[in-house]
Amino acid sequence: MWRSQSAIEMLVTYSTALLIISLFVAVMAVEITSNPAQQFIGSQCSIQPSLPCTDSVISGYGPANPITYTLAFTNNLGTAIQFPNNAINMTVSGVGSPGQNSYLGNCIPALAETSAEVVCTVQIPGQLQPNVGTTVQSTFTLNYNICTGKTTGSCSSVVYKSTGSSSQDLLESGVSLDLLTVVANPSQSFIYVDGIEYVSGSNVLTASGNYLLLAQPQGGYTFSSWSVSGPGSAVGSTTSKNTILVLDSPHTVVIADFVPATTTTTTIP
Repeated sequence: MWRSQSAIEMLVTYSTALLIISLFVAVMAVEITSNPAQQFIGSQCSIQPSLPCTDSVISGYGPANPITYTLAFTNNLGTAIQFPNNAINMTVSGVGSPGQNSYLGNCIPALAETSAEVVCTVQIPGQLQPNVGTTVQSTFTLNYNICTGKTTGSCSSVVYKSTGSSSQDLLESGVSLDLLTVVANPSQSFIYVDGIEYVSGSNVLTASGNYLLLAQPQGGYTFSSWSVSGPGSAVGSTTSKNTILVLDSPHTVVIADFVPATTTTTTIP
């Protein structure tokens, strides 16, 4: 009798434990189903081997900003290339307007020398877009002319085409990639952007925002002043070699001017 009662109690205990475990698993399953993890992937883009893609970004609509697609790549064709107006034709579905649509945009610099970074921007009219974080697939065609020199007069009238594709997550409104060109005058001096050293003529592909600038003169020179071209971009002080750069233009050129250092000679009578 005692053994039978113990067996019954054991069965009841195990049954209760199994019931609790089953309920826990069911609750967890419901929780996972109702709150799926959000996984965002980085951008992926490809053109041709001689025009390697650096990055692609698509930012959503906002009251002050249209939907904007930005493509960045490097000119490794071995020769300069020129981009005409509407050099990029980008095709995407369900963005801007219903269905599949194509949108035109421009590329800078208009004349890209060998190894130059190129940024193409397409502004998409309309407000239709998927949720932020949704992956957007797009294709595009680039139109350009081959140049034999560093001037537009050396460029052929023949239009070459390269096609490509990209995949990127939709970002918040206003996010874009900007091209920053740093120039030191004379060119033997250096410019630091957020602690990274760049030689004169370097092109830096980065997002809009604030960056720390430092001008480092070559021997025998001293810093004179900063100058900035690019609507929306500016420096905090034009006369301080340490200053803040506000980058807010598709293409900004920052120039650091240096002058020969003066020496004081003291004559002892």
